[in-house]
Amino acid sequence: MAQPWPHPKTGMFWFRRVVPNDLRAIVGKWEERLTLGTKDPAEARVRYAKVSAEVEARWANLRAGTRALTERECHALAAQAHDTWLRMHADEPSQQFAWHPKLYRVLWSKQLTSETPTMTEVDADEVLIRAMRRLCYVQADNCLAHHGLQIDDESRLKLAKAIAAAFQRASQTLIELSAGVIAPEPVPEIVGEPSSREVVLADVRAQSASRRANGRSATASSALSMNDLFEAWWREAQASGRKPSTHESYRNTVRGFIAFLKHDEATRVTPHDVVAFKDHRLSTPSPRTGKVPSAKTVKDSDLSALKTLFGWAVMNHKLPMNPAAGLSIKIGRKQQTRPKGFTDAEARAILAAALAYVPGPKELPQTAAAKRCEPRRAFWRLQFLREWSHDEASPAV
Repeated sequence: MAQPWPHPKTGMFWFRRVVPNDLRAIVGKWEERLTLGTKDPAEARVRYAKVSAEVEARWANLRAGTRALTERECHALAAQAHDTWLRMHADEPSQQFAWHPKLYRVLWSKQLTSETPTMTEVDADEVLIRAMRRLCYVQADNCLAHHGLQIDDESRLKLAKAIAAAFQRASQTLIELSAGVIAPEPVPEIVGEPSSREVVLADVRAQSASRRANGRSATASSALSMNDLFEAWWREAQASGRKPSTHESYRNTVRGFIAFLKHDEATRVTPHDVVAFKDHRLSTPSPRTGKVPSAKTVKDSDLSALKTLFGWAVMNHKLPMNPAAGLSIKIGRKQQTRPKGFTDAEARAILAAALAYVPGPKELPQTAAAKRCEPRRAFWRLQFLREWSHDEASPAV
């Protein structure tokens, strides 16, 4: 499927993609499904593109067959474990007991006595080292499954050691956080629902890559203006078939947003600015109509435009975050002021006008009957009680 699929019951958007025939035996299913974690169509399209790129990369790796990983590639894959470990324990850094930084020095060099030590020969450090090694191998297998990589045993050991190094760095940061030495940095958010695995390695790949790319291009992104962002988005949107009416609507939103902020720097926009702009639009009459825009207009026009533009900027590594993400307006059901169709009084007035028609002196009876029943504001069904021929007098209708 080429676009997000809305769940019929929850309204949450999902990623759905049919697995190619040559990969179904390897993948073990005929369709890839993943919730996008949002009910907003614009945000769902942005997240859909990210998930689609991940799935395509995974399928390409599966088709490539078994390969060997370099240490550099292993550390690049393990970088996601570092971010996830921090996110899991950022609120309570002192409550992390699964990883023991003091044992990292001998994690891979210590000779274990046996696979199943007895109670008389058990060593506390050995038990902890076994658990830490097992955690690294489990997360290495999860990472390989997510990326669709098939590697040899030596590369699997390299990846497990790289994940151990990532956990060690993250755990040392948590120790400093628990002591109040440094302030915690923002942790990437998960796209979609978290997996049932102990540590989710795959869900922050796009965010971490975006963060590293933004760090390299901080100078270039600092000069990005709202107008430049809009024009860059429109060049791509126009090539994909967006209508001119969309260009006009989004341009008006950008102009109004710039006038409200009193600056044109996209990198300075915060979520609070977008919320303030939304409240401003809901309380300020439009200069063109003199009326306050409805909540539906602000949601479908202004917020949709900002989400699309900033989402496109994040996807193309021009901005580190989408300040309009997750913002919406709950629209209530429109109150029904009258029943559907005509009321009894309206129907009587229409029929009375039809029966009051006076035929001309040379007008045939059947023509007069047809004119009486000619639909004006509604369609009426005409039923003849019996057939009529030219030899007979015209029947009553």
